[in-house]
Amino acid sequence: MDENYNVKYEIKKDWWLIGIIILIWIFTFAIFGRLPDKIPMHWNISGQVDRFGSKNEIFILPSTITIIYFVMLFIPLIDPKRANYGKFAEAYRIVRAVVVIIFMAVYFASTYSALGYRIDMNRIGNFIIPFMLIGFGSVMGKLRHNYFVGIRTPWTLA
Repeated sequence: MDENYNVKYEIKKDWWLIGIIILIWIFTFAIFGRLPDKIPMHWNISGQVDRFGSKNEIFILPSTITIIYFVMLFIPLIDPKRANYGKFAEAYRIVRAVVVIIFMAVYFASTYSALGYRIDMNRIGNFIIPFMLIGFGSVMGKLRHNYFVGIRTPWTLA
């Protein structure tokens, strides 16, 4: 395994994640005209919509997914401990994938809800939370000291 973090190499390895992001954008533009003027934007703990927004707000989640993915891709370049990213590159790829997949699930659930499909957001949450815990938990032990990814406790910072 290469000891240096290489963005070009990571982009090649993440081709499928970038493909998902592109498909999300294509889907967003394709369904935009079919959306009602007011779309559900937030659900309470009971799974009931408690905030509606303009249909233009449909672009918030794809934008968030795109920005977070690329920030995560480039953040190692400014990390003072950047040399360590090469040591846990595969684990960091998994972290990026889990983040994109979680946001994608939320995006599609909220978009299909906006299109009038009955979506049980509690079920979506029941899928997302275990997926997140398993995805992140499976790689946390492989992360090396850095300034941006992982859990900050005295024994992990030593």
